[in-house]
Amino acid sequence: MIRAALTLFLALATVSPLWSQSDLKKLSDSEITAFDSKLKSRSQATETLIADFRQEKSMEMLKNKMVSKGVFKYKREDKIAFLYSQPMVYHMIINGQKLRILSNGKNQIIDLKNNPVMREVRTLIAASFLGNLSQVGTTYKISYFDNKGGVVVVVVPQSRQLSSVITRITIYFKGSNAEIERLKIEEGSGSVTEYIFTNQRINTDLTDEDFRIN
Repeated sequence: MIRAALTLFLALATVSPLWSQSDLKKLSDSEITAFDSKLKSRSQATETLIADFRQEKSMEMLKNKMVSKGVFKYKREDKIAFLYSQPMVYHMIINGQKLRILSNGKNQIIDLKNNPVMREVRTLIAASFLGNLSQVGTTYKISYFDNKGGVVVVVVPQSRQLSSVITRITIYFKGSNAEIERLKIEEGSGSVTEYIFTNQRINTDLTDEDFRIN
C-alpha cells in the first residue's frame, strides 16, 4: 500500500539533465552555518505558504515527458498538500500522522505511523520548509553546494528500506532569501521526479480545513 501510494504520487509526471556533484562547489562550514541561519529565519517568519507547482517526470519506459500541474499548500508545521489539477484531479494531503489521497472521486486515508517511507517523505518536505534540514538526524547524509549564488542541498537516505524507494532528494534554494525553487526526487527504479515551485505566497489565509483528513 505504501509503495503504491508513493508511486502514484511520484508518477503523476522529463526533467532537466542530471548534474554531477563534482560540477558544483561544496559550501564551507561557515557558509553552511550562514545558509542554515537564513533558512531558519525564513521558516520562523513563515506560518503558511501557497505556491503553484509544475511536476516533470522521466521514466526509462517512456520516451515523452509526463507533466502535471497544481497547487502546493503548507502550514506550519506538519500540514502539507499537493493538489493536482492537470492532467487529472488528484489530491495528496498530509496532516500530522495521517495521509489522505483523493483520486478518481475515491478517498483513502493512510496512517503514517504504519508507513515509514511516506513518513520520511513528509519529514523531509517539512524540514525543507521549516529550515531544520541539519537536524533530521543520522538517517540522512546531507551535502551543501553553491549554485550560481543559490544553494543546492543533497539529501541521501542511509536506511536500506528508504533508499530502495528514494535514492536522493535534491533541493534548490534561492540565494537571496532561501526560497525553495525546485525539489527533485530520484527513485530506486531509476525514475526522476522534479517539482518546480512558482508564484509563492507567504502567510496567506490558510485554515485547517484546507488540510482536512476526515
